[in-house]
Amino acid sequence: MMKVNRNTINSDIKYLYSEIKKELKQNTENFVLKQIARLEAQRTRIENKLRKAELKIS
Repeated sequence: MMKVNRNTINSDIKYLYSEIKKELKQNTENFVLKQIARLEAQRTRIENKLRKAELKIS
């Protein structure tokens, strides 16, 4: 058995959980920003297609 203080282990676990939480938050923010960029690009493509369709009708 290892001779390590239980409080040391608990504080290490708390630290690691806090680091994981920070990383997950950053990953989530990046994901949302990427999704917004994709939606904006899709909107632009749809607007262009609608303009082309309107020109053909006119």
